Amino acid sequence: MASILETQISEMLAATAHARALSDVLDLFAKALATVPGIDGYWVNLLNASGDSLRCMKLRLTPEYRNLEENYLGHSVQLSDVQVNTRAFKSCSVIRITVENANDAERQILLYWKAQYLVAIPICDPDTPGQTPIGVLLLMGTVGGLLDDALQAARSLIDTFYLCLANWLRMSHLEALHQEAQSAVSANHRLLDFLEEMSSLTSVEKIYELFSAELFRQLKFDIAAYVALQGEQLVLEKIVGATPALQDTSDAWQAFQSQFPYEMDEASSCAIYVFMRNSHFLVHDLQQIMHLPMAKFDRRSLGFLERPRTLFLSAIRYHKQPVGVLGLYSLSEPLSLSENDLQLLEQLTAFLGTALTNSRLYATSQAQNAEIGRLNLQLQEKVSQLAELASTDQLTGLFNFRSFGQELERRLQEAARASDKKDLSLVVLDIDHFKSFNDRFGHAAGNDVLAAIARELNRHIRQTDMACRYGGEEFVVILPNCDLEGAQLLAERIRCGIEQICVSTCNGAHRITISAGCTVRRDGDTQLTLFGRADEALYQAKAQGRNRVCCG
Repeated sequence: MASILETQISEMLAATAHARALSDVLDLFAKALATVPGIDGYWVNLLNASGDSLRCMKLRLTPEYRNLEENYLGHSVQLSDVQVNTRAFKSCSVIRITVENANDAERQILLYWKAQYLVAIPICDPDTPGQTPIGVLLLMGTVGGLLDDALQAARSLIDTFYLCLANWLRMSHLEALHQEAQSAVSANHRLLDFLEEMSSLTSVEKIYELFSAELFRQLKFDIAAYVALQGEQLVLEKIVGATPALQDTSDAWQAFQSQFPYEMDEASSCAIYVFMRNSHFLVHDLQQIMHLPMAKFDRRSLGFLERPRTLFLSAIRYHKQPVGVLGLYSLSEPLSLSENDLQLLEQLTAFLGTALTNSRLYATSQAQNAEIGRLNLQLQEKVSQLAELASTDQLTGLFNFRSFGQELERRLQEAARASDKKDLSLVVLDIDHFKSFNDRFGHAAGNDVLAAIARELNRHIRQTDMACRYGGEEFVVILPNCDLEGAQLLAERIRCGIEQICVSTCNGAHRITISAGCTVRRDGDTQLTLFGRADEALYQAKAQGRNRVCCG
């Protein structure tokens, strides 16, 4: 039986060679987990691109809660939170939780999912002990505890799939950050156009109508409800339907709300919860959770919509503080909201709060236009700030990850079009034992080291080269019109230069070494393949003892 399972897992691992995205690898990993007995549910939580939270990328809930899987996919846990996932991540060790040893947050998790145990396993590089994990596998069971054999099997699967998961996660981060930069520019352009159109409005009523029309055009919701803070009470001010046929439903719902105002208690309504938490709330399909407990006020309100499907609630903000709640509802079918859609809604609700507040503050159109002009300047300043932040790493002054991706893509396309086929090389550098340095001397001293490495890079590269901070302690240099030999010589000069200096930090002076990997563009190379070879060469340098340069 064991050999059969080993054969199945080997076949799954071989299938990763045909993966086209991180989700494909996670699907195979999930199939492998299904072979481990005694696991009733699991969450695969991976580190996000900014490195400040763990995001659920794959999960399997117990049968009672299986309809909620889509709602919790993408759920994030901040690394600053103190619960089982973050504790396992920070300690790089397995954490077993039962009701007896759980903290308050963990006990709530156990009770919510009706679980007897939770086991959090950090997803670490089996060949590099102590290296920062790329995520956490959280296992849950509803009966007894997880047997040691099952735990060992799960850890073996992590070791088996680690390299593939790590590589695809790095690629996923690269794509996500690239899309985030593009989305930010696109969203700002849309905001500027929308702001110009809103500049002629002089009443709250017209703001609601125009804002609703824009939302219905872009996101296909059927009803928009606007709740505003009046004094110390939340009041439903307007319900707008996407079509005239929904007017009777909107009128009946508004009449109900006028008779039963909101109570300023988180437990009384999800809208109050969103307002008080200054957050947002999304349910992909309400029909899948209507059988679950919910606030009496919310159940009565939803009754006016007959068969509501997707629900999105968000705090309406002015100067980052909640001034109301926006509710969006689809009736015909569930809607799928992408990360870009959620970011757009985040920005639109912030602007809506500004527009509504301005409309109430200024009685004349002249005063309102002056305020919108001021907001235009603020928004333009934000665009300028975003442009600067999008290209520069604030700590080192080097170009950042986003700029690296954009410049490398431009250089690859330029090299592919060029008739003289000029070389394009890449050098990836990593500070040796940097995690241990941070643990021993503190992150402030680590920051001083990062800044010193950046200065040394700038001292050696040409004006045409581009030095970037890739992330953490990793740097990358794009070398146009440079062959592999030239890249290796540059990397060696940088390595020697860093080895010879004594870095002054807030916690004393220290000597630092780096490892580097070099490669040169080949025909047909993409960002992934070119960077992958340089990264693999870096791993070789690490494996050979560090403080050296390898080529790939």
